[in-house]
Amino acid sequence: VMSATTAAVLKAYGAPGAEKTAEFISLTDRFFDCLNGISLTDNKFDRRGYTSVDDARFKFLDDFLIYLRDWKNLVEAKKAENLTASERNRMFISAPTYNGIRVTVQSFVEVTRYLLQHGCAFVLPRKMCQDPLEEHFGRHRSQQRRCSNPTLYQFGKQAADPTMLGFADAHKGQHKRSQKDNGSCCPLFKPHQEEDY
Repeated sequence: VMSATTAAVLKAYGAPGAEKTAEFISLTDRFFDCLNGISLTDNKFDRRGYTSVDDARFKFLDDFLIYLRDWKNLVEAKKAENLTASERNRMFISAPTYNGIRVTVQSFVEVTRYLLQHGCAFVLPRKMCQDPLEEHFGRHRSQQRRCSNPTLYQFGKQAADPTMLGFADAHKGQHKRSQKDNGSCCPLFKPHQEEDY
């Protein structure tokens, strides 16, 4: 649905006032393309990997955040028009979605520039994955049970436990990591080889 084709059809055949929806769809399509590059040679420039800290897509991503912020501010200004909070909420994307996009863009731009400045010849956005980090810290949270604010000592003690690394299941004594999920989905967070221990 969020594609350049949909945006073009809306612009050409949409009802009066559909231009803004078409613009949002077009920008969102480009946003997804900028964060889904998997090749350096894709026919579509936005879907290529990043090779320069001055890449024009960084400017687009910043402009996309400004576009969303301005839209949010416009909706918030509607308070003066006696619209209810529910009515205003339907005029903008959800708050978690907005915050997620903002954090994603800011983090992506900073990490990509950092990698390019520190020896990486290119960055393929689709290869970035935070699932291993979420899994690791999820294990810490599950170990804490009711304690949601562990001390440094508690965290360190947990981190030294082999079960926290995901290699063994303490309750069953079995190898926990499957052949399919060997950490290869994220080249930045591959598991250590045996000789690294």
